[in-house]
Amino acid sequence: ASIITINSFLEKLDLQKYSQVFIDNCITSVEDIRALSEEDFRELQIPIGARNRIKAYFLQLKETISHNFSISEGSSEEQVIQLREEFCNQLWEHFKCPITQDLMMDPVVSSDGYTYEREAISQWLKMSNKSPLTGLVLSDLSLRPNHSLRSQITQFCGTFEAQMISNDTR
Repeated sequence: ASIITINSFLEKLDLQKYSQVFIDNCITSVEDIRALSEEDFRELQIPIGARNRIKAYFLQLKETISHNFSISEGSSEEQVIQLREEFCNQLWEHFKCPITQDLMMDPVVSSDGYTYEREAISQWLKMSNKSPLTGLVLSDLSLRPNHSLRSQITQFCGTFEAQMISNDTR
């Protein structure tokens, strides 16, 4: 799974000068940036041009995903199922802990900006003060809950479970 840091995300949009603003406000993932409202951006004092560039990126991403996973009117049920499975697999990869490779139930953000399962990163930090992904020494050993990702995982699992029940009753 590809993990994009805030710094590389902002760099891609030529907005790296705002990186510290996000980090100082505990906005530690691209998903956190995506979830910001217009009011949040104003409170962070992110200029309208930068806000628009970020919004345009997410809009383009949404359109790309819609296009890549679009189902044409003539699609067979098999094609629809295959497309749904591919999409679920990609989501599943996003929800896996990079240490355990298991679905995260209690995702937390480390000072390296990456998200891990709380128990896995806690065990790691007992043995090392370095990031499991970058190998760099962590600036601090605190862990912050990733509420946004946890909500997404809960929603995904609920939808997935409902789909499985629906398939079983057919």
